[in-house]
Amino acid sequence: MAIGVARRGLVGGLAVVRGHHARDGGKQARGTGDNNDGITENRPAKYRCAKHTDYTDHAPSPRVASHATHRYACKYSGSGPVTAHRINTENSGTGAKTSPATDISEITGTGVVTHGGNLRQAIAQYGGDPADWMDLSTGINPHAYPAPPIAADAWHRLPEPDARLVDAACAYYRAPVLLPVAGTQAAIQALPRLRAHSRVAIVSPTYAEHALRWREAAHAVTEISPADIDIHIDHCDVLVICNPNNPTGHRTTPDLLLAWSQRLASRNGWLVVDEAFGDMEPALSVAAHCQQPGLIVLRSVGKFFGLAGLRLGFVGAVPVVLERLAALLGPWAISGPAQQVGVAALSDDAWQRDMRARLADDGLRLRQLLAQYLPATSGTDLFQWCAAPVPTALHEHLARHHIWVRLFPNAARGLRWGLPAAKSDWARLDLSLAGFQIGA
Repeated sequence: MAIGVARRGLVGGLAVVRGHHARDGGKQARGTGDNNDGITENRPAKYRCAKHTDYTDHAPSPRVASHATHRYACKYSGSGPVTAHRINTENSGTGAKTSPATDISEITGTGVVTHGGNLRQAIAQYGGDPADWMDLSTGINPHAYPAPPIAADAWHRLPEPDARLVDAACAYYRAPVLLPVAGTQAAIQALPRLRAHSRVAIVSPTYAEHALRWREAAHAVTEISPADIDIHIDHCDVLVICNPNNPTGHRTTPDLLLAWSQRLASRNGWLVVDEAFGDMEPALSVAAHCQQPGLIVLRSVGKFFGLAGLRLGFVGAVPVVLERLAALLGPWAISGPAQQVGVAALSDDAWQRDMRARLADDGLRLRQLLAQYLPATSGTDLFQWCAAPVPTALHEHLARHHIWVRLFPNAARGLRWGLPAAKSDWARLDLSLAGFQIGA
C-alpha cells in the first residue's frame, strides 16, 4: 500500500497509519517496539486518549509522508511537567555530569527549559524598551527572509497539506522524504513517545529540550561528551546528537554518523541527528540518507531563514516512523500561512545563495571581534560560543548595556553570541566589550 493511503489500525490504544513499509502482525501489533524500526506507541500513563480517527485517501506527491487526517481526544491527568534533577555544580569544571539533568541554567523548577530569545525577561530585570535592546541570545539569522503576501484564504481555510511544501523542502535539504512539523520542537517532544522504554545517550552540552523530553517520557537518559560516543553507542538504544552542535559548534562527519546509525539499527535503535543549524554547511548533512533504517534527521526553517516565528521544520526518517509521528502530531500541524511562506523561502535559490555569502562574512566578523577580548571561541556562522570560568560577570555587564546574550552558568559554563543585525550594533558590541576589559 502506498504511503498516504491509510487503513485503520490500533497499537496500544492509539490509532495509527500503516503504509507498505509497516509490519502489521506479531510483536509490533502488540506494541512491544521489537520491530525493524524500533517503533511502539509509547504514550505516558498520564495521557488517556480516546481514538477519534478520520482517514481520507489522497493522491499525494510521492515524497509526502502521509495525508491521513487524525483526531485524538486527550485528557491530561498529571499534576504538571516533570521536574528535572538539579546539577551539582561543584565539579562542573571537569565536564563530568554529577546528576542526570541538563544544565540547570536551562531548566526551571517546573521542568520547563529556559531558552534564548527571552527578551521580555531581560527587560523585566534590567529595564528599557525592546527598541533599546540588542538581542544576540538565539543564533537566529537577524536578516529574515522577506515573507511574501499571504493569500486571504490561508487565514480562512483549514490548512490542507500542500505537496509543494514537501517538494520544495526535499529539494532544498536533498532528502528523499520529509514530514513537515510545527518546528523541530514538536518532533523533539513527540519522538520519545514512539518508543518503549529505551536507554538514551545525548551528546552534551547541547539543546536542553532533547534530554528533558526523553526523560519526561520515562526513558533512561545519559548525557555524554563527544569523545565518549564510541564507549556508549553499543550500550544505548537511542543516540541524540546536534550537528553542528548547539551551543559549542562541534561537528561530526557524515560518514561517522551513518556508521553509528547502522550499528544502532542492527538492534532496532535510532540515531537522531538535529541539524537545526546545518544550513550553512550542507556537506555535513545526512538528510539524503534519512531512509536508512535507524536514522532520524531534524531540520529547521527558523534559524537560517530567520523565520523562527513561522514554526516550521521537517523530519526525515523511514516512512513507518514518519507515519507514526504524523499520527501522534495530529491534523493541521502546519498553518496555511506557514506553508505559503515555507514554499517561497525554500524555493528561493538566489536569496539562499546571497544570504550564505552574507552570513559567512558576518560569522567571520563576529569571530574576529570576540577574539580581541575573549578566549578562543567556536561555533557556526550563525553564532559563537565562548567557554568561560565565570561567564556571569560578562553577561551582567552586557545586560546592563542592554545587550542580551545566552548565558550557561553551570554545567556548560559559557556564553553564546548571535550575530548583530546593523552596522551600529557591531560598533555598540565592540564598545561594550572594550568597556568590560577596562572595568567600565
